[in-house]
Amino acid sequence: MKILITTMMALVILLSGCSTTKPITQDYVSGYDFTTARLVDLPWEMGAAIVGNNTSFEYLDYVKLNHPDWNCLQYMLGRRLFEEHTDKNYNVDDPVSIVPVYNSVHPKCRLMQGELWREPQVVDGDAVLSTNRWFVLSVKALEYGDFNRDGYMDVLIHRKLPGSAQPWEELVLSRRASEDRFYVVEHRNRGCRGMDLDTGVVSEETHPTMYEPVQLPEGCIEHLVYPGETIRDVALMFGTAEKDIRSANNMTVEEKVQAGQVLIVPVL
Repeated sequence: MKILITTMMALVILLSGCSTTKPITQDYVSGYDFTTARLVDLPWEMGAAIVGNNTSFEYLDYVKLNHPDWNCLQYMLGRRLFEEHTDKNYNVDDPVSIVPVYNSVHPKCRLMQGELWREPQVVDGDAVLSTNRWFVLSVKALEYGDFNRDGYMDVLIHRKLPGSAQPWEELVLSRRASEDRFYVVEHRNRGCRGMDLDTGVVSEETHPTMYEPVQLPEGCIEHLVYPGETIRDVALMFGTAEKDIRSANNMTVEEKVQAGQVLIVPVL
């Protein structure tokens, strides 16, 4: 009996020792706010086309081959250059001409409430967001965990692009330090409107766009308010009067705008 008890105790100690040798997850991910993710933090796959025209696929392959380390901002800026510097067969004579060059990145080059509503562009050497509102990208964190068991926390995200096909994909992202940009650990499910692209299965789920276009009054555009912006800021940006913006949005003189609010702005 004594031998049996001793053996059992030794087994318990051994198992306890094994449990303490499991790697401790280093977490540089779960504290990150993906609803306001910076474009320079997101990997270029976040902006990659799943469906589209021939240019979309050619550009996707071009980046995979020549710039696999690009972030989302570089990918989105490079697309416009690719369209400008390729021939009818999508050949690039000078690869350097596709590389976006900028001196700094404006703090507003980031998502708002998990979505990007403006295309990035380079103005006077600085990467900024255009003033025209157009849905480009949405990102949502679904689940956290060490999916590849490398000791670092990962995140499963759902990202979606606009258009009638409404393409979407689930990616596992991670990073090794708090200031690093994210990299893709694993590609998971992907699909478009009502169909899983990997299996071909058609479902009832349509993955509706987060933004449904509205009929704007003639001579007006929409503007998404970013943190810190006031109606005065918007008025100066578009060269219109504050009172006209308030009138178009049925706002009183005392009302203030909130980040994420969509304003109708008369521009003509």
